[in-house]
Amino acid sequence: MGNLSGKNILAVMPRNQFDEDELFTTRDILESAGARVVILSKSGQEAVGMNKTRFQPHGTIIDWNKQPGVLGKYDAVLLVGGKGAPKSLWDDPILPQILTDHYRAGKVVGAIGLSIAVLARASF
Repeated sequence: MGNLSGKNILAVMPRNQFDEDELFTTRDILESAGARVVILSKSGQEAVGMNKTRFQPHGTIIDWNKQPGVLGKYDAVLLVGGKGAPKSLWDDPILPQILTDHYRAGKVVGAIGLSIAVLARASF
């Protein structure tokens, strides 16, 4: 992977039942390339993954634009899947707005696993 130094990436995870491999592997690869990864969820509270791993996100989706060190838009927005994605991400009213806003600004938007449905529901 190329140098992502100075890039800010927003990763949105399910409130619970997130896929640990999707979240942690992707985060580790992006961070090893120099990116700063901000991980948010709908509740912002500690989440339990599909394999029972506990993880504390940096905050809530509603505060996506209020994260320390991020001015303006993120360089990319990535949605992480897992069994909890249908319940907490598919019908979230904020995610389509965030995705559309970033896409129109020429930023990268993407999804992994069960969160891909969010892209379809947001007409991507």
